[in-house]
Amino acid sequence: PSLVQLAGLEPPAGVVEKIGVYLETAHRLGERTAELHLAAAAPSEDPAFGQTPHSPMDQRSVYQSMRNVTGMVLRLLRTSTSKLSPESQAAAGDVLDRSLAIYERLRPLVGKRLTALRTRHHGSLELCKFLFTGKDFVIIDLEGDKSVPMSERRRKRSPLRDVSAMIRSFRRTTTKVLFDPGLVREDDREAVRPWGDTWHTWVSAAFLESYLATVGGASFIPADRNELAMLLDVFLLESTLVELQAALEDNPLRADIALVGLVDLLDAGPDAGRA
Repeated sequence: PSLVQLAGLEPPAGVVEKIGVYLETAHRLGERTAELHLAAAAPSEDPAFGQTPHSPMDQRSVYQSMRNVTGMVLRLLRTSTSKLSPESQAAAGDVLDRSLAIYERLRPLVGKRLTALRTRHHGSLELCKFLFTGKDFVIIDLEGDKSVPMSERRRKRSPLRDVSAMIRSFRRTTTKVLFDPGLVREDDREAVRPWGDTWHTWVSAAFLESYLATVGGASFIPADRNELAMLLDVFLLESTLVELQAALEDNPLRADIALVGLVDLLDAGPDAGRA
C-alpha cells in the first residue's frame, strides 16, 4: 500500500509493540505541523498570509525550478563520483543511469491544473525544528531556510513541502542509524535495514494521518488523493536532491545518506504514493 493509504490504517500489532510511544510522538508532530499551516492559511489583512490558487505559470515555475535543481545535482554527482565511498559510488552510478526517470517523476506537476491552494509555510521543517517542552512540542526557526533570500521565503507555496520534508527527516534518521558503526555493524546492515524501513513507513504514516485529520478539508490540501500523493512524491524527491547537493558540496564522503534516500525513491517508482 502507498503511504497515503497507510495513513488511514492501523499499524500491525507487532509494529505498534516495537515502535512503542514514538507512534504517539509522530501523531503529535503531525498535529502541530497542521496547526502551523492552518494559522498561516487563515484569512488576514496582510496579503503575505492567506491562500492563493496555483496558476499555470506557478506550476510551470515550480516544475522548471525542480528540473534545474535536478540537472545541477546530477552534474555535481557525476563530477564527484570518484570522491565518494565505494558503496556510494555504486549508488551514484545507479542514480546517474536513471537520470531520465527523475525528470519523468516531475512531469505531473504540469500535466494537470493543481486544485490545492498555495500558502506560507515553514520552509525548512525537520525533526530538529521541533522543541520538546516536556509535555508537548513547539516549532522553532519560523524564519525558514536562512540560505534562501527573504523574497523567496515569503513566497506562497504548497505547505505539503513541509510534510514531505518531515517524511524525509524520518527516513534520514533511520539511515543515519543504519550507517553508524557504533550502532549497527556493517555485516548486520542488510539484516537491520527492513526494520528501519518498517519504522520509517509507519512513523511517516502516523505523522501524515494526524496531519490530514487536523487540517480537515483545508483548501491547501487536495481533495483528490492522487494529487496529494503526487505532490508528496515530487516534493520528497526535491528535498532529497537538495540534501544530496548540500552533502556533495560540503563533503562527498557524507553523501551516502542522501544517495540511499534517492535510490529508495527511485526503486519505489512514480506510482508508489498513489492512493
